[in-house]
Amino acid sequence: PKSIGDIREAERAQKYALRLYSNNWKLPYKAALDRFGWTSLYNRWKRQKLIQFYKFYMGHQDFPNRTFIHTSQYCEKIIDRRVDPHHLYIFTPGSVSFTQTFIHSTKYLWNAVPDEFISNGYQTFYNYLRY
Repeated sequence: PKSIGDIREAERAQKYALRLYSNNWKLPYKAALDRFGWTSLYNRWKRQKLIQFYKFYMGHQDFPNRTFIHTSQYCEKIIDRRVDPHHLYIFTPGSVSFTQTFIHSTKYLWNAVPDEFISNGYQTFYNYLRY
């Protein structure tokens, strides 16, 4: 999905599928997800992006991760604030299409993950992502 509208459309499709599957048209979407052990498509999308980004960040896949600039290295003003070591600097986009790129859009999700889940290995990171 490239926009909020795409995400909403996918969630509507999953909501419809859950209602067909359960044959219950009054069951709320969140309750249906919990009842059948499904994850929302939006959460699965976020999880997949973060898993792929983790592999890039840690050098597990062929990607020039040396191009990642940590916030603590780039901004002298924020050294006074608490910044986790894995936080990446997010450049101001030059175009709308750049904001939709994988790397740019995932940095916001990445910076929201607590450091202890990133620095303690893949299994800890993966378990954190299990909503």
